[in-house]
Amino acid sequence: VVSRLSRISSEDVSDQISSYRCLIEEIVTSPSSSSSVSDGIIAVISHVLGDVQRPVGGSVMLYIAENLHRLSDDALVSVGTAAVSALKQNANSYDEADYVLREALFSFYIKQEMFSDAGQVLAGLNLDSNQKTYTNEEKVDIYIRCAEAFLEDGEGNEAEIFLNKASPMMHSVSEWSLQLRFSVTLARVLDFNRKFIDAALRYYDLSTTQNRQVVQSDLLELYGKAITCAVLGRAGPQRTRILAVLHKDERYEQLDRTESLTSHGAILSKMHNNEIVRPEEMSAFEKYLMPHQLATTADGFTLPEKAVIEHNVLAARRVFRNMYFTALAQLLRLDVSMAQKVASKMISEGRLKAWMDETEGLLYFDNGEGTEFQEWNESIRDTCDELTYCVDKIQSQGLGVDIA
Repeated sequence: VVSRLSRISSEDVSDQISSYRCLIEEIVTSPSSSSSVSDGIIAVISHVLGDVQRPVGGSVMLYIAENLHRLSDDALVSVGTAAVSALKQNANSYDEADYVLREALFSFYIKQEMFSDAGQVLAGLNLDSNQKTYTNEEKVDIYIRCAEAFLEDGEGNEAEIFLNKASPMMHSVSEWSLQLRFSVTLARVLDFNRKFIDAALRYYDLSTTQNRQVVQSDLLELYGKAITCAVLGRAGPQRTRILAVLHKDERYEQLDRTESLTSHGAILSKMHNNEIVRPEEMSAFEKYLMPHQLATTADGFTLPEKAVIEHNVLAARRVFRNMYFTALAQLLRLDVSMAQKVASKMISEGRLKAWMDETEGLLYFDNGEGTEFQEWNESIRDTCDELTYCVDKIQSQGLGVDIA
């Protein structure tokens, strides 16, 4: 191969491209071992990037990239990674070939379920190249594919980085399917990164999509994901509001008839009605959770366990004006010090209206000026929240709403 390369480089420039292509074709179709094929093509890459004119080198590199799929798996990875690495030293000179190479590697890694590798190789594209220009929609598509790949390996933080890059360009994206992919991926990123209330809002918004291209069963699945995230969210006023919206949705009646969502209806109802949830009642619900939704938090609880504990503290507030920490601990199935710690944290974060008398070991719930008055206020607030959500949703569809 080395001697052939030396002879080709001495040929007239007009003949070099065809000669290099013939040599590459001979290497690719030769009966040699995978490693010999790899070594041969890598030798060509090293030669054309160092010893020939750039127009010739660019054409040869593009030819190699376009024929990468013809190689065996081992040779494809070996040649592809070597070529991508070599092209890094020639910024802006071979961006078309770099694009084709990275796309080929991305497709291969996805098929092999090597999702992080796929995301990393696609992320290396120079989207601000002067040689190859990308439209905003092309950039957004690449960023979303990177995010989707990282999510498949549970790397939510990496995925979020690429969605943040895509976000400023979304206003110029007119393709509906691309807008949908961005919204779905964003909801999944929020879900993976344990921003469950934000994820619930995103999932629910997606579940109300009116576009006929979306299958109804997919919308129900998104509604179920919204319920899952709302249940796992931090107990507090915001979670209470989204639970109310989900519970009043007409699709609530379909949950019992959908195998993967049968447990969602019961949990949603209990949490919306501020009823005590027993840990064993979460067992059926937990069977349908994803691994990241079953993770253990810093305080030693799984996410479902923590959700139930915090919910039950708020549920107790509806029943009792005050209670001893020993009784709260028994209700939460925790030791007294941990029950006190949970309540203290919720109070400090503004998620529980209460105060503590540590001397007497009592927790006093602040129920306002009266339970009936408070419930009336909350009913009005929930109605206003739902009205605001409906108006925002209608306006987002480009329809005018007269609210005067």
